[in-house]
Amino acid sequence: MANLREVGAVPPVTQPVSDSAIEVLLVSYRRYLFDERRLTPATVRLDEDIARRFLTECALGADLDVNRLTPAGVTEFVVTESRQYSTGSMKVLTVALRSLLRFLCVAGVVERDLSVVVPAVASRCAGP
Repeated sequence: MANLREVGAVPPVTQPVSDSAIEVLLVSYRRYLFDERRLTPATVRLDEDIARRFLTECALGADLDVNRLTPAGVTEFVVTESRQYSTGSMKVLTVALRSLLRFLCVAGVVERDLSVVVPAVASRCAGP
């Protein structure tokens, strides 16, 4: 096989795209979603994408110090996202965000469960 790689007949073995702290955490989260929550691959991908966006946008530093997460930071993320998305999309986002925050607590990554501070998304009433 090495000879085939040398002549370019077989692609080289590549390392994972990123070993950043966020990606390492997301691997554990993905495993949790599949193994513990028994979610479908499509739901896992969606929840993982939302988790990645949240962790990236919260700018927790290169070391990903998730213990620096605050209720205000969680609320700010949801409010900022709500300016871009529909009510239905926001409901999906808040469910996924609560899931991530519960995972961080259950896995012992953070000391307190911030899932309870994720604001509820109001539904529009049809009226009388």
